[in-house]
Amino acid sequence: NNYESVHYLFTMRSFANGWNSNLGSNNVYYNKITEYIGTGTQNSGKNVYYYKYNNANEKSTANHSYGTASFFISNYKNWGNGLLFKKETFKKANGVEFEKVQSITNSHEWINLKTFNNFYAAPSIDFSPVLAGPNQTEMWKLPSLFKYANYKITTGEFHQTQVREVEYFGNDSLITLTDYEYNNPNHYYPTKTIKSLSTGKKYITSLAYVDESSAVVPYTDMKTANVLSPIIEKKEYTSTASNMEATFCGPPLKSTKTSYAFWNNNNLQIYPSTV
Repeated sequence: NNYESVHYLFTMRSFANGWNSNLGSNNVYYNKITEYIGTGTQNSGKNVYYYKYNNANEKSTANHSYGTASFFISNYKNWGNGLLFKKETFKKANGVEFEKVQSITNSHEWINLKTFNNFYAAPSIDFSPVLAGPNQTEMWKLPSLFKYANYKITTGEFHQTQVREVEYFGNDSLITLTDYEYNNPNHYYPTKTIKSLSTGKKYITSLAYVDESSAVVPYTDMKTANVLSPIIEKKEYTSTASNMEATFCGPPLKSTKTSYAFWNNNNLQIYPSTV
């Protein structure tokens, strides 16, 4: 009856995928919200908001120790749920009926930014009987203390790719499309916006942030401190050409540059100095 007591201490890392697997940690959510300018019965108009909840988690099969079953690890995308899909604005045309005056529709896409390769291990105590010895005494063996798996987690972000704005004037309408481009993989901010009117005219804006100037002080310090969002340079162009890039051959209509500097002889105080 002599035996040795062995205690195993395991560190567990868990990945939460929210209740119902798709809606994050909130158990109350809205697909549609109506905002009245006044009350529900007495008002001069209303705004209606529509939200998206269709960003389901993706799962990838992982290799593991037993070779038969499969482990699944979710790529967590629930923060993309609840994105504003559309906003519609109405006014009271005759005091009774609602007339739509504006509609704004947002489009988003998922961008894979980085993949983490990981190793998964979990306790798996499995006793199985065997016959051993000349008298066929039944004994127990412990083939494995752990089951393990290799898996990867892909992280990213939902980028806004386009805004479609429609202004209604009776039977006529004016459509404005704003497209967003993200050409710097080091940050999540749009580097160019293209606003296209129904007339064919385009307004193009190029945006440069801290990372684009990070080789120069004090922007090197700002990047080290993870201060990435300030816009350092903004250039605005206009064009009627179908090729939006053609506008960059000429000078911009307007250019704004914000310079940052150290203040009070303190490299932690970096603020705008000139615009």
